[in-house]
Amino acid sequence: MKKIYLIIGIITSILLSSCEDFLTTYPQNQLTAGTFFKTDDDFAAAANGMYSVMTGYPSEFFPMIDGITPFAGETATSRCGVFNPYNGHLPMVSSSLDFTRQCWQNMYKGIACANNILTNTEKPANVSQQVFDRTLGEAYFIRGYAYFTLVTLFGDIPLFTEPQVSYDQVLKPRTPKSEVITQIIADFEKAKQLLPSVKEYRGTANLGRASKGAAQAFLGKVYVYEERWTDAKKEFAALVDMQDADYDLTPHYYDQFWPDGENGIESIYEIQYDPSRPAATGQYAMNRFMDFINPPAEANMNFKGGFGYLEPTEYYCDLFETLNGYKVTSTYINRTDATPGPVFNYNYESKDPQFNATAPYEIRDPRLKYTVWYEDSPAVEEFIQKTGQDNANFKSRYSKTSNHCVVKYIVGKLGGKSGYSPMNMIVMRYADVLLLYAETCIHENDLPKAVSLINRVRNRVNMPSVEQIGTIQGVDIAGNKENLMKYLQRERFRELGFEWGHMMFDMARWDILVSELKDYWTQGRDGWPTFSSTALQFTKDCYLFPIPEQEMTSNPLLKQNPGY
Repeated sequence: MKKIYLIIGIITSILLSSCEDFLTTYPQNQLTAGTFFKTDDDFAAAANGMYSVMTGYPSEFFPMIDGITPFAGETATSRCGVFNPYNGHLPMVSSSLDFTRQCWQNMYKGIACANNILTNTEKPANVSQQVFDRTLGEAYFIRGYAYFTLVTLFGDIPLFTEPQVSYDQVLKPRTPKSEVITQIIADFEKAKQLLPSVKEYRGTANLGRASKGAAQAFLGKVYVYEERWTDAKKEFAALVDMQDADYDLTPHYYDQFWPDGENGIESIYEIQYDPSRPAATGQYAMNRFMDFINPPAEANMNFKGGFGYLEPTEYYCDLFETLNGYKVTSTYINRTDATPGPVFNYNYESKDPQFNATAPYEIRDPRLKYTVWYEDSPAVEEFIQKTGQDNANFKSRYSKTSNHCVVKYIVGKLGGKSGYSPMNMIVMRYADVLLLYAETCIHENDLPKAVSLINRVRNRVNMPSVEQIGTIQGVDIAGNKENLMKYLQRERFRELGFEWGHMMFDMARWDILVSELKDYWTQGRDGWPTFSSTALQFTKDCYLFPIPEQEMTSNPLLKQNPGY
């Protein structure tokens, strides 16, 4: 689909101007069927513009949300100051944070473009039925996706389903979340009916567009978030259990995070990045996430080094079992001064007879090395083979807070100049769907089906089955609903960590984030300064982000979320 962006041209630029104006200056130049939507190219250009306005900085920052969890982040004495981890301090997420403002505005720009398209439901004579249906389906999908993103981040939000042609129409109070969810479900249902299978896109320039499977997957996810388990199970079953399914797991876990793995067999929906974006939106042409998470310049993993904003904790590494299925635990000892950051020293223990405490990352779940950089990681050699950068390396001291940095999406010189990257960002992939499906089966008391789905994800990386893990660790996992749910949660953390904020969003919807944070940030955790037991002020109010300050100022009908 990236090739499509290069031929959008003047027509899309005109459409974008109306979408860009939404919620900043009301769009007086709305396009109608009589002035724009006349040909296949008009409809295709409108759809391309709709995708384009939703890319950019907010998309690149979504994976950073995992920094809110105990699995990553920085301490109050370190440098980021964006999602500052809760080491005894209020979260650094505020209504003035640029991320929340741009996310709000970009999602509503996409909604405005979708509403423009959906006002033209009469097919013009010169437009093919295929392109007409596809474009309407894309508009329903984008509107559903944008509203789902907004309600997940902010809760109640203003709901618009028609173009706003006056300033007064833009001034609208927050619509109850339940009403927005009803609209989201309706939009994904319509998208599911109108969009083609992704198989029609593979091998063509249209690969990367929303497909029927993407609408099904997101509809199932909405039902999961709403705890409508029977509805969710029905959607996932239709997507997963069909003969000759549209999707499958990528044979090698690591491959999907490289340029040649984009929009692959596992991909359900990706944010597409393209060099033409600055001309249309004035934003960065390429994905900055690589810049945010890259180790420092000494690692030689890109042109200038990165900020290392996400630094996985040892607590996160402990989630990854040995290849034989045994747990590994780490206990902090002390730290050694180094530059740019200290080296943290731990004792490691495991009941695995093959485990070597002096080489604690060996014989571990392969997803560990493909998610977390650690000293002497064999993933560095794979990085060198893929990029040709034979001086690449990683040392524990490159991280300021944990000995670690994030592996996913680090593609070195293959990512282009200045540390940026033309890589897509994966919003949803098939493994996510399999695990969501497993979760619905647990709630529907279909434990054997849930176990089989989790095992399918684990089989990809040759890890022992859930049944085997239970035997090895001496606990009934496969046959106990509560234990299986806890194991499913950890499996999602292992599989999806540092991709799209899945860990934070999951912990919030499971209502375990507050307790996990308070359990994690104990006095003197990993040698960081002690703090008052009353200082940790993260509450359930913080499961939602603050309404952006600029939006509150421009629309006095908006009310702020509690706690901000």
